[in-house]
Amino acid sequence: MSADTATALSDAADYLAGATRALLLRLLQAMPRTPSIRFFAPKESAKSGGLQGEWRDGRLRYRVGFLCVSAGAATVLFKAHRTAKESGPQTINGRVLDLIGGALGGGLFGFLMTFAPRPDLDAVPLRMRVRAIPFKCSKEAIGFGAFFATHAWLAERFMLDGEQSQQQQQPQQPQRQPAQLKLSPGSELHLRTLGASATAGAVAGAAYHVTTYPIAQAQAHAAPDVSIGGAIKAARAHGVSALTKGMLRTAGPGLLTGALTFGVYDSALRAFVDG
Repeated sequence: MSADTATALSDAADYLAGATRALLLRLLQAMPRTPSIRFFAPKESAKSGGLQGEWRDGRLRYRVGFLCVSAGAATVLFKAHRTAKESGPQTINGRVLDLIGGALGGGLFGFLMTFAPRPDLDAVPLRMRVRAIPFKCSKEAIGFGAFFATHAWLAERFMLDGEQSQQQQQPQQPQRQPAQLKLSPGSELHLRTLGASATAGAVAGAAYHVTTYPIAQAQAHAAPDVSIGGAIKAARAHGVSALTKGMLRTAGPGLLTGALTFGVYDSALRAFVDG
């Protein structure tokens, strides 16, 4: 496989992961009695008129536009992380590169999502949205840095534990191990790798939620001030209990999204590149 083909297929995996994340978050938001995810608009009450009615009053166009921007931003997120990890200096620890790549991608994600079409932001002047960019980018950089670093570390630990267990079960066959490294679809190693990635992805989704939820709460308490300094002042004034209230109750979507996103992403990379 040529380098250009491998790059194109890796980009396709990035897009597939981004689209999966955007679609899943949108579906979770639309489900009844599911707490809304903070970087999506609040749920709207059901209205009659079907798709034609939604298109006429603009709601469907907002949803389609927001979904497209969200998928594109998530694609940039995964692309930035992979590029930083692949092009980073060999002297830097891999987990540090995951953290740097995730933070870089998160910053770009936050910047792009600032301009996503949302009906609740129509009345907000553009200059106010621009002023919020540093806070938005900082929040997403922290969250996705923790997201990718947690996933990479846990996935590696799970695979190492699995390999050690397999070696203990087959002590007399040390020479067969290299031949089993090919991840044939449906093989034991493929399923173990996918399970490790999905499990690590769930924990990574929780890490994103735990790191960004208090920051988002500080921003809500600081409104209408959208600056980083205003959020810091609000955090100091309200304390930890106010910033973490409801955090565990709303963590479910993050776990599910992280697990499925990394499951799809790793499967796509195996199928497109390694296959």
